Amino acid sequence: MELSSFTLAVLTALILVAARIAVRKHRSNLPLPPGPVRRPVLGNLFDVPTTSPWLKYLQMSDECGSDIICLKVFGTHIIVTNTLKATINLLERRSLSYSGRPHMTMLNDLMGIKWSLPMMDYSDEWKGGRKMFQHELGSDSVRKYRHVELHEAHRLLGRLLDRPESFVDHIRYLAGATIISIAYGIKVKPHDDPFIKIGEVALHVIASAADAGTYLVDVLPILKHIPDWLPGAKFKRDAVRFRKWTDALLNEPFDVVKESMARGELSDCAAASLYDNFCKDAPDPSSMERVLKSTLGSMFVGGADTTVSTLGTFFLAMVLHPEVQVRAQKEMDAVVGTGRLPNFSDQRSLPYITAILKECLRWNPGLALNFPHCSTSDDVYEGYYIPKGSIVISNLWAILHDEDVYTEPSAFNPDRFMRDTQLNPDLLDPASVAFGFGRRICPGRFMALESMWIVIACVLATFTISKAVDRDGREITPDAEYLPGFLRHSKPFPCTIRPRSKQQEDLISQLTDL
Repeated sequence: MELSSFTLAVLTALILVAARIAVRKHRSNLPLPPGPVRRPVLGNLFDVPTTSPWLKYLQMSDECGSDIICLKVFGTHIIVTNTLKATINLLERRSLSYSGRPHMTMLNDLMGIKWSLPMMDYSDEWKGGRKMFQHELGSDSVRKYRHVELHEAHRLLGRLLDRPESFVDHIRYLAGATIISIAYGIKVKPHDDPFIKIGEVALHVIASAADAGTYLVDVLPILKHIPDWLPGAKFKRDAVRFRKWTDALLNEPFDVVKESMARGELSDCAAASLYDNFCKDAPDPSSMERVLKSTLGSMFVGGADTTVSTLGTFFLAMVLHPEVQVRAQKEMDAVVGTGRLPNFSDQRSLPYITAILKECLRWNPGLALNFPHCSTSDDVYEGYYIPKGSIVISNLWAILHDEDVYTEPSAFNPDRFMRDTQLNPDLLDPASVAFGFGRRICPGRFMALESMWIVIACVLATFTISKAVDRDGREITPDAEYLPGFLRHSKPFPCTIRPRSKQQEDLISQLTDL
């Protein structure tokens, strides 16, 4: 007796469901990746490191004999990849399954920062913002903003000439001014700009809330429902205070854009370009405008502080390694001379300057651990079961300090990236690690790399950075330690920053609009 089409369809569906259940049951019977011994109920709550977690995770990996480890906290699995191989296999080759974001209660619910692309879960809205980023800050399109990056680099030189002791403040100002100008077309004030302050404070509170272990509500989300006045509810009062700044970062620069647009005075910037290409003729203009607004705000969230971290590392490295600075300046003088400042057209002829930037990204990466991904489906990796909903963290520091890739990884040595007089194309480029992986790789990386390169080139062309001296004339050697936190910044250190010559000082003084 022949089966009807309906019966065949039902049987096929049942077989598929049964097969899926069998596969899932088989997967769940596989072991989780190795890790510390779990305690009843609490699991590995007390094993999650809060200080130098990148070192602790690498130690766990070595002790377990595995490049991937697992910790379990209140039913949530935390997977840490400590090698490039494991990271590529999961976050790159299986990116569709590892492009989610874990829900962070403090940031997303209480501070309302879920509008930011780095924090946003994988969704159509995220894809829209990502598309805007690629349109405006892709490897080719970002070049149209080189004049902004060069202008802000020149302004930095003027500030270093006037107040060299405040070089960290100057770096922060440069990073903020560059992004605000590119994103919104706003020309910030030379000093004490309100938009710079909004951005800096917003980044500070975001970084504070993102730091693992800071707020218990991220581990026990139910705490978000307790009354504000209850003892232990300080996190709720913090969230109210923090949200004022993150809301200001999202709204206030965009309000200026809207006002300029209404007057027909919006300058050439990402806001104008993206509005014309995505919002103007969109079927739902208000929805696209919301995506535009979050995309512009995300440019600051994703780029400013990492730039500050890397350029801070550059100044520290120059203080500690004067021989590197001397070699870089010899290259600079041979290519550029002493009668002008370097520009982007010199980049190919200045490979050692590029090698210094690469080594800054590798030696002390701004993010030692990438921002967590979240698995959206069950998976199996080398016989280990990775459940859906696992938090997946890549140990960027471990990858960039792999002795099998980088000889003497703790040493600052730009020469490792050189082969004779050119860059070595066979050595792993730290930029391919430092900006993340897969569909979550930083979309503003090309702008960040260009901005940092021109700053390093201009500073080396005009200044000598050296150790400060105390009252007795003894040199002060920085300890090269970094402040704790999700984003890594070197501890404050003194240094001497002087023009290389009277000619270089005059070059800086002749720059207009500093």
